[in-house]
Amino acid sequence: MQLAMLGLGRMGGNMVQRLLQAGHKVVAYDVDPRRAAELAAIGAAPATTLDEVIAWTAATPTTRTRSGGRRSWPSEASTSATRASAAVSGG
Repeated sequence: MQLAMLGLGRMGGNMVQRLLQAGHKVVAYDVDPRRAAELAAIGAAPATTLDEVIAWTAATPTTRTRSGGRRSWPSEASTSATRASAAVSGG
């Protein structure tokens, strides 16, 4: 599974570590780029801007909804904010 984590404080940073240990691919973003760089050392893909996160999530064509159903990404004409909905906030 590929995930994006926004916010790498105590909760978000620990979630990224656990996701990586479980074999998931994670792009990590925080307003402090040093936090993403620290997680890059253990396998996360660091993002220094939200545009990088959006570009990374756009490469993932489908996602699972909370109910387990599948949905496809909207057309290329959709807004970046819609595509970013695949990201997870670390709180």
